Amino acid sequence: MIDVTMLIPTYNNSDMLEKTLESLSVVDFSGHRVEVAIINNNSTDSTISVIERFSAKLPISYIFERKQGKNCALNCALDKLELGDVVFFTDDDVTFPRDLFSRLKASVRKWNEYSVFGGNVFLIWPEQEIPYWAKVLASQGLAFSKLDLGSEAKSFSVDKNPVGTNIWMRKEIFDQGMRFDETIGPRPKNRIMGSETSFLNTLRKKGYSILYDPSIKIGHRVPASLLQKSSIIKRAFTSGRGGARLRVMYEERLYDRFIIFWLVVRVLSFFKWGGYFLYTFISFPNKLRIVKRWKPAQGLGWNYELIRMMGYKARPIEARRKSER
Repeated sequence: MIDVTMLIPTYNNSDMLEKTLESLSVVDFSGHRVEVAIINNNSTDSTISVIERFSAKLPISYIFERKQGKNCALNCALDKLELGDVVFFTDDDVTFPRDLFSRLKASVRKWNEYSVFGGNVFLIWPEQEIPYWAKVLASQGLAFSKLDLGSEAKSFSVDKNPVGTNIWMRKEIFDQGMRFDETIGPRPKNRIMGSETSFLNTLRKKGYSILYDPSIKIGHRVPASLLQKSSIIKRAFTSGRGGARLRVMYEERLYDRFIIFWLVVRVLSFFKWGGYFLYTFISFPNKLRIVKRWKPAQGLGWNYELIRMMGYKARPIEARRKSER
């Protein structure tokens, strides 16, 4: 019987994956029955050779999922594996504490009333000069995946969720058939943020509370590519798209009558945020412009997605999975 199943989806990120597995190779596995499932989401780089190099050091289960999308990869693993008592979700660009598995098992033993948990995530910057705007965005909790709610364990508020890099759940959730929505989340050509948020919102509607446990801290490596201004704007836009998509998915419809009026409002809102975006070019000093563009870029993404999804009817996640396959 497996104690912990660790899920690591990966796509064309072999350099980061290698560093992640190097970190995992110094974690203490003694006394723990662990399965490390690495889901190759149709990568075309050297991902397979990296996994092969670490297979002798780590209890790796290799899974290949051709259909691209992080949630597709996760669902593939959840369907194929005999899950352990604890299912730990993380990414391919992280570092782990040496006593990770002891802490995971201690957490679920201590907090019997919870089945869903999230921990602390801190940033590991690349070895280069970090732009001022990147530090400002990080301090505001924007653009970069970090989480620190203090040193005390507590329930997450309804407007706050764990970061996908550091989430663990009891096996019982997946025994009930819970799966991730494959129409949302990271994918190569159409990234819409909100992968874990969609899943966690569904769990909350089923009555689950989520515990923040600061005893488990995961380091999240920031890729150098994300320190480019164009990458940040794209991330803000996809964040807005994800927020809009989540709103549509959990409502029957955003408009029932007066569809033309609704569409006019959305188009006007799109151009309003576009105007704000252009205004930042002349109204703020250069080092702050990218910070001030986050919200309008997010607003553009929000309205773009709402217009694009006109007429979308909310459906159960399982129905959306089948229609996508």
